[in-house]
Amino acid sequence: MVLSRHLSFQGLCVLLLGTVVGGQALELRLINGDHSCEGRVEVKHQGKWGTVNDLNWSMEEAHVVCRQLRCGAAVDAPKGSKFGPGIGPVWFRYIYCKGQESVITECSYPPLKDHRTEGSSHNKDAGAICSAREVRLKDGAHSCEGRVEVKHQGKWGTVNDQNWSLEAAAVVCRELKCGAAINASRGAHFGPGIGPIWFQYIYCNGTESSLMECSYPPLKNYLSEGLSHDGDAGAVYSALEVRLKDGGHRCEGRVEVKHQGEWDTVNDHSWSLEEAQVVCRQLGCGAAIDAPGGAYFGPGIGPIWFHSTNCKGTESVLTVCGYPSLKDHRPEGLSHDQDAGAVCSDLELRLMDGDHPCEGRVEVKHQGAWGTVNDYNWNMEEAHVVCRQLRCGAAVHAPKGSKFGPGIGPIWFHYIYCKGQESAINECSYPVVMDHHPEGHSHNKDAGAVCSALEVRLKDGAHHCEGRVEVKHQGEWGTVNDQNWSLEEAQVVCRQLKCGAATDAPRGAYLGSGTGPIWFQYIYCNGTESLPTQCSYPPLKDHRPEGLSHDGDAGAVCSDHNVAAGFIRAGERARKLWR
Repeated sequence: MVLSRHLSFQGLCVLLLGTVVGGQALELRLINGDHSCEGRVEVKHQGKWGTVNDLNWSMEEAHVVCRQLRCGAAVDAPKGSKFGPGIGPVWFRYIYCKGQESVITECSYPPLKDHRTEGSSHNKDAGAICSAREVRLKDGAHSCEGRVEVKHQGKWGTVNDQNWSLEAAAVVCRELKCGAAINASRGAHFGPGIGPIWFQYIYCNGTESSLMECSYPPLKNYLSEGLSHDGDAGAVYSALEVRLKDGGHRCEGRVEVKHQGEWDTVNDHSWSLEEAQVVCRQLGCGAAIDAPGGAYFGPGIGPIWFHSTNCKGTESVLTVCGYPSLKDHRPEGLSHDQDAGAVCSDLELRLMDGDHPCEGRVEVKHQGAWGTVNDYNWNMEEAHVVCRQLRCGAAVHAPKGSKFGPGIGPIWFHYIYCKGQESAINECSYPVVMDHHPEGHSHNKDAGAVCSALEVRLKDGAHHCEGRVEVKHQGEWGTVNDQNWSLEEAQVVCRQLKCGAATDAPRGAYLGSGTGPIWFQYIYCNGTESLPTQCSYPPLKDHRPEGLSHDGDAGAVCSDHNVAAGFIRAGERARKLWR
């Protein structure tokens, strides 16, 4: 049977996410190739190395293998045991990847087991050949600027500047650990290279970890096709560290920048909240609430690296802003009496006027006052970050137009732009946080978010406020294993169900064993959370294949319905256990 990439996997038994299967991280290697980035694909599971059957094996799957091993991009996905047959288990009967996954366990595949008994043999072991290309910068003033060169087939060659952008330069920057990209030079700015022009063009979105993860045509010497080294691409990066000194805490103080191994200051000429905003964002310190000049936090010592800066306020790091050449500007008449400072404030977040704490109007606390977010540019990416920050699961809707009613007070965010992977909104891009009422915004455009807080119920108790704890996930009700189950966890369940306080947290399926999946292998709460999804727990899946059974189903008894009955039942359980 041939499994088509264009058909749905109706027979797929389970979709596994992350890098852990059965409590163990899957190791990956390539064996019997000429180097560590080519060979037969092998996976370590249950302490044993095994292989992958080549049913459905293609470049998409090989790309993920190469990415996980940090071997660049896949250049071939050989089948039929090209690198020789392996030994031991055939762990993967097949695997299906889209090609963008970072590790193979983010792809789709059936349960891992030795599939030789099902007809798979090592004559069909899958392989991968990765590019494993080196990248460097040449002829710049230091190792973090210069002409971009790539080593392929043992030869260093260049990149043509067709489509060359700051996003592509940022990827090279990341790969070379050179900080932020501040320029993507074209036209052989650092002089023409010699040898092959390996890349006719390259397209990156800026989030890739390696240049080889970007999109580009097959690598070959494009000199023969009319390209010349007059179009060689270059890049300039800045590995500048930033810190705040002599403030009351790490998120306020005099702005200092490390350049050429030395910490020094920024002059307050043109210094404003926009510049301070970028410093606060770079340091993970929330929003800027003040940008004091005049050495407010005391004068620094040593060079004054920045004569001036010009930021929009949305940049991710200070070196993306505009500024003159970095040098000691004291000979030009500047003094440390004009050192710039910043005061940052971590932004609190909440959802208001929804049916539960994980849906509602998005509100942000800044300068001690709660305000709203304008819905300009508001979409699922922004809502995802809100839900993640509040530990409310994934976003399922990003309503606009004050769906949860208009707020009151300031409109702190004129707009906000997130990629969707950020852990908190202050890691996104946004202008200076201020009350945007004067700019014509009104609370009729307040943004909202609806997060995927799991439904919870109590079953088979004497009333709706006691019973076996069940959670609805992927449309199916399942149970919670009692590993680590205590009054703290039961307290959160009772709170979500508006059943008062927890009076008992029975274990061992005391309130009856459930059916279907065991969604939670365990859960850990401190007791103050509003929802179980705000607690700590491993990925939700059916944990019965891991040896758990419904004999360990957890329960809860809450106070708001017949408190006395709850205590009587707890006493009966204690007597039962002591018999």
